[in-house]
Amino acid sequence: MRKTLTIALLLTIALIGVASPTSSLPRARNLTILYFNDIHGHLEPWKPDAKSDATIGGIARIATVVERIRRENRALRRSTVLLQAGDILQGTPLSAVYQGEPDIECFNIMGVDAMTLGNHEFDFGKSNVAKLVERADFPILSANVFWTDGRPFARASTVVESNGLRVGVLGLTTAETPSTTFPTNVADLTFDDPIRAARYAVPVLEPHCDIVVALTHLGIPEDRRLAAAVPAIDVIVGGHTHAKLITPERVGNTVIVQAQDYGRFLGRLDLRIEPDGRVLTERAELIPIDASIPDSKAVAEAVDRYSGKLKDRLSMFVGTTNVLLDGDRPTVRSKETTLGNLMADLSRNAAHTDMAFINSGSLRASILPGKVTFGDILTTLPFNTVILSVKLPGRTVREILGFSASLNPEDQIGGFLQVSGVRFVIENGQAREIFVGDAPLDDDRVYTVAVPDFLLAGGDGYTMIASATLERIDTGIVLTGLLVDHLRSRGVIDAKIEGRIVRR
Repeated sequence: MRKTLTIALLLTIALIGVASPTSSLPRARNLTILYFNDIHGHLEPWKPDAKSDATIGGIARIATVVERIRRENRALRRSTVLLQAGDILQGTPLSAVYQGEPDIECFNIMGVDAMTLGNHEFDFGKSNVAKLVERADFPILSANVFWTDGRPFARASTVVESNGLRVGVLGLTTAETPSTTFPTNVADLTFDDPIRAARYAVPVLEPHCDIVVALTHLGIPEDRRLAAAVPAIDVIVGGHTHAKLITPERVGNTVIVQAQDYGRFLGRLDLRIEPDGRVLTERAELIPIDASIPDSKAVAEAVDRYSGKLKDRLSMFVGTTNVLLDGDRPTVRSKETTLGNLMADLSRNAAHTDMAFINSGSLRASILPGKVTFGDILTTLPFNTVILSVKLPGRTVREILGFSASLNPEDQIGGFLQVSGVRFVIENGQAREIFVGDAPLDDDRVYTVAVPDFLLAGGDGYTMIASATLERIDTGIVLTGLLVDHLRSRGVIDAKIEGRIVRR
C-alpha cells in the first residue's frame, strides 16, 4: 500500500511538473470593438425611402445590440469596447435645438468607452464642446487640437480596460475643421497635422496598453496615410467620409474600419491578440440597425424625453412640396438638385442679386413629397446660415466656380456649390461655358452675388470671396426662414432640374 501511494505521489508530482510550465505560458486574448460614426443627431429611427414606411437607425436600437454583444462576450470572457468616431452634431432638429446634450446622455447610458471630436462638434462653438465634455462619462479625445498658446484643447488618449485587456485609444480630428465650421467657432484653436500628432502620441501610449486603436475623424484617404506613416497603430476606427466599409481595409498590419453614417449600422470587429503582440482579425461586420431590433428601454426614454419637448413645434405644418427636394449627400454634393436650385433661387431673389451660391454642405437632408413640417425644414437646414450680398469681379466668379468644379464628386465635398442665375459646364474638373443669365460671364464686370456667411468667412476653402469682395451687405436673412416664408406664402413647391450644372 505504501509503495502504491509513493508511486502515485511521484506520478502526481511529475504531472504537475510537466503541466506547470505550460499553464504559465501567455495565452491569446480576444477583443470585440463596437463602433459607429457620423450619427449627426439621428437619435430616432428614420425613413431612408419615401416609398416605404420602414425605418432604420435609432440609438435605442443600437444600445440593444451593444448590450446583447457585451452579454455574449462576458460569457465567453471576451473583452468589449464601444467607440464613437465623431460628428454627433448637425442633422436633425434634436441636434440643432439641444446641441448634442441628448446624444451625450444616450451615450452615457449605453456605456460608450471613448469618442473623438469631429469637425461638426465645433459648430456651436468651443463653449458647447466644453459642455459636452463635462456631461460625458467617457473621454472625448483629440491629440491634434491645441489652443494657440500650445495647450491641448482635449485629452489626447485613454486606456480602456476590459476583462484584463488594456485597449489604448488615441483621438484625432480632421485638420480641415477650420474650413468646415464658422471661423469664430474655432478662434484661438489650431488643428495640427494628425499624422505628426500620432507620431508623437503613439509611442507615449504604447507601453501602457496591449493594443493601439486610433479613433479618428479624418476620412478614409487620411486614415490610409496615417496607417502607412504610423505602423504601430493596430486598428483605425474612422469617420468623416461616411464610408460603408463592409470589409475592413488593411494598410500594412493596420486594420481600417468605418460604419457609414446616421446610425444605419453598428460596426463589429472581433480580434485575437497573440502573445507575441500580433493582432489578427477573426470577424468583421456592419450590423444593420432596423425595426427588427427592439429599443433599449433606458435609452428610448431619454430620447423620448427630449423629442417630447419639441413635438408640438416640429409637427407644425408649413406647406407642401409636389416633388422630392433632394438634399441627399451623394447627389447634392456632386450635381444640381431640386433642393439646391430652390435654396439658391430663394437666396438670390431675397438679396436682389445677379446670382447666388449655396455650399451643398449646408443642405443636410431631403424633404419628401407631401406635407412639410417645421421639423422637416430644421432637419434639412440645421445651421443658422445668414445670406449676404457681395459685389465680385467676374474673374473671381470664374475662380469660385472653377474651385467648385475641381472637387471630386466621389469625395462628396460640402464645398460643391448649388447655384442660381448662372449656368456652366464641368469638364475635366474645370468650369467652362459660364453664363450669367443669357450672357457669357464677363471677367471685367462687377456682379452682385448672394452667399452664405460661411462662404464669405472662407468656409470650405473659398477664401477668394472675402479677399475679392468690393462691397458687402448683411441682409440678416436666415436660410431656414427663407424656406419657411416661401412655403407659407406659396403653399406648394414645384422645384425642378434646369441644366444649371452639366457634367461632361
